[in-house]
Amino acid sequence: MSSEWNAEEFKNELIKLRESLHIKKHPIFDLWSQGKLSKQDMAQYVLQHSLWSSQVVNLWGIVVAKAKEQDVQNFFLENMAEEHGLVSEGGRTSTPHIEMQKKFARACGISEDKINNIEPTAGCLAMISFHWHIALGRTWQEYVAASVVGNESMEVGIMGRILPSLYNYYGYKKGSSEIEFFEEHYLADQEHGNRGITALAEYTHERELQEKCLEVVRNAVKIRWLFLDELLHGIKTN
Repeated sequence: MSSEWNAEEFKNELIKLRESLHIKKHPIFDLWSQGKLSKQDMAQYVLQHSLWSSQVVNLWGIVVAKAKEQDVQNFFLENMAEEHGLVSEGGRTSTPHIEMQKKFARACGISEDKINNIEPTAGCLAMISFHWHIALGRTWQEYVAASVVGNESMEVGIMGRILPSLYNYYGYKKGSSEIEFFEEHYLADQEHGNRGITALAEYTHERELQEKCLEVVRNAVKIRWLFLDELLHGIKTN
C-alpha cells in the first residue's frame, strides 16, 4: 500500500471525494431549486430528515467516548449542545434543531398528529442503521468520515440550492422563523464541516485507515442517495 497522506493531503482527498459525490446533485434538489415541489413534498423531506437527525446526538456521543483527543471531544460536545438548542454561536438561533424541522412542516400545512407520528421510509431506516453500524463497530475516524464528510458538510451545498427557491418561489422572507432550519444549517455547517474534516485529517495517520475513511464516505453517500431516490419516487407517483 502507498505511504500515508499528510494531514493537508488527506484533507484534500476527503474534500475532492465529497465534491465528486455531492448529494446536492440529486434530482430532488433540481426540482426543489426550480420551485417544483409541493409543500407536502418539502415537508416529507424535512420530516424524514428529522427522524435521521434524532439519532445524531447519540451517535456523536459514541465519538466522544471513543476519541482520546480533547479537541475532537469538544467539537462533538459543542455540536450536541447546538443540536439540542442549548447554545448558540455568532448570533444564530438556539432553537432545538428537531423543533426547527417540525416548525417548517407545520408551515407546510402538516398536522401535529402527522408530524409526531411520521413513520421512517425504508431508505431512512437504512441510513440510520448504517450510521449506527459504523459508529459502534468501527473507529471514531471512520464514523466522522461518514457523519461529517458524507453528510453534515454537504448540507451547505444542499441549502445553497434550497434557500433561493424558498425565497423566490415559496414566498418566505430571509430570517423567517419557518425556514430557520435551512438558514441555520447553511451557516452552521460551513464551520462544522470544515472543523470536522480538519480534525479527521489531523488524527488519521495510517494509509490503511485513511482508505477506510474514504470508503465509508462513498457508502454513506450511496445510502443517502438511495434515501432521496425513494422520496423522489414518492413525489413522482403521487
